[in-house]
Amino acid sequence: LRGALVAFGIAAVAMLLTQPYTLLDYGTFARNVGEQAQMVRRLVDLPYTRQYVDTPKYAYLAWQLGVWGLGPAAGLTVWAGFLACLAVTALARRKTDLVVLSWVLPYLLITGWFEVKFLRYMLPVTPFLAIYGARLLVWLGVGLRALWPRRKWLVFLPAGLVLLLTLHYTLAFVSMYSGPHPAKAVSAWLDANARQGAVVVQEHWEEGIPHVPRIVFGERVGLYEPDTPAKFDRIAADLAGADYLVLYSNRLYGTVPRLADRYPLSARYYRALFDGSLGYDLAYAAQKDREFLGIAYRDDPFARVRAETPPPRAWAPVSGSVATLDLGWADESFTVYDHPVSFVFENKGRLSEADLLITIGGFEVSGTPGPAGSGIGLLLSPEDALDQQAGGTWRDIAFLRSLPDSISWIVWLIGAQVMAFAALPLSFALFRTLPDRGYLFAKPLGILLAAAVAWLLASLGWMKFSAWSVAVAIGVVALLSTAVW
Repeated sequence: LRGALVAFGIAAVAMLLTQPYTLLDYGTFARNVGEQAQMVRRLVDLPYTRQYVDTPKYAYLAWQLGVWGLGPAAGLTVWAGFLACLAVTALARRKTDLVVLSWVLPYLLITGWFEVKFLRYMLPVTPFLAIYGARLLVWLGVGLRALWPRRKWLVFLPAGLVLLLTLHYTLAFVSMYSGPHPAKAVSAWLDANARQGAVVVQEHWEEGIPHVPRIVFGERVGLYEPDTPAKFDRIAADLAGADYLVLYSNRLYGTVPRLADRYPLSARYYRALFDGSLGYDLAYAAQKDREFLGIAYRDDPFARVRAETPPPRAWAPVSGSVATLDLGWADESFTVYDHPVSFVFENKGRLSEADLLITIGGFEVSGTPGPAGSGIGLLLSPEDALDQQAGGTWRDIAFLRSLPDSISWIVWLIGAQVMAFAALPLSFALFRTLPDRGYLFAKPLGILLAAAVAWLLASLGWMKFSAWSVAVAIGVVALLSTAVW
């Protein structure tokens, strides 16, 4: 009982430090949690959750984490290790395994059952899966050593092989940040090729490309809206008056054609756009695959809609110079922000609104609109938005913002170390039983406490958030830490 009370107390303190809104504004906290609970079960129909319609429970998240989140080698290892742990626990019933699985297994069962399956939902359980994978590699190494006792190096072979393959995936993943973002590449292409005053339209519920002063950004094309004649009247008018159409990512065309009952004409629209029937030809494509040493890991933005909506005929996906691993569909949240495949279509056919409607078939809408959304509920109110904007940008309040980027990281390291020193006595007091007496935990503890105090100072209205409030927060942490020591 005593151990359970101690564990509950530690959990409560951790909850209050990392989620202070549970006490400061419990009403808002409970309301937001309720909204998220409705979202993950798709009781609220939000456009960005429609990508998960008809996705398999458990298997979808397992594949996305295993292939894209961790890389194929590490992904296969952690899931094999998890299954091996289940088998060993069922046979041996070790208490340590049972304690860990008492949290890991329910978390996976509940999260995998959600209708909405963002990859980030797997973050809390990933460290435990990594431990299971490492454990399996140790078992395999010991088994190989037992088979061939004289070859001592075999004990390191499984872990070394997985580490090498995962390192390759990591370096390939990092390589995609070496050049300009696809959105910036699209803007640069339009700036170099579009005429002065050219009209560019984009899709709604989508990220945007950086502004180009020489061109005019038209209305956003609303493909998530129900298939009605009014919708396609607007789309036809937008396309007829535009010079270019930019598809930032596959957020819409990778989902809308899959929902044939809900979007019968929108699927036809994308098919006509990609085969050139709308008079728009593919003029430019910006894409970045993960590649290292000539071996690329490719995700297919058309993997789930290729039958309904084949890719543009002029588009060729990026391939590695030596080999390409085509791993299929990657979750929208994994690709859409930092490495989307962006298309620019140029209006060469100059079809009229009437011709566009005839091509799309907008005059014979037969689909039934899907359920209407009940509101987002997660946006700031207009008053709160004005307050946030009045506080300035990060650049306005950043300390030593005039420093060049090449050395600014040193300031961050020094700041983190100062916070660590401030919390060092407290860390020694809390973790004195550890071999290093808690030195390892001083840095994360210092950053956490300093950030919490700075946040409280701003939230309670005692100080505006600035470099000075952070300095005061570090001082407060140092005083408290010294008092405890």
